[in-house]
Amino acid sequence: MRAGDASFHGGWTVHKAGGNHTDQMRAVMTVIYFADGLAVQHPTNSSQETDLAQWLPGLRPGERAATPINPVVGAR
Repeated sequence: MRAGDASFHGGWTVHKAGGNHTDQMRAVMTVIYFADGLAVQHPTNSSQETDLAQWLPGLRPGERAATPINPVVGAR
């Protein structure tokens, strides 16, 4: 890939990027979709606990996974 190119892949796709040898941070955007009505699960490790706190703030296991930063998308 060249500077300015973008790649798109599934989250479980093995991938890597070469080192960033510039003085600028590399831009990244991640989009994760999940089914409407999905319930928050109990975290099984500290990484999942951190993700729950950051990406589904204020929610507890068993609650519907939807917050202002993770809204339900699409028509009903």
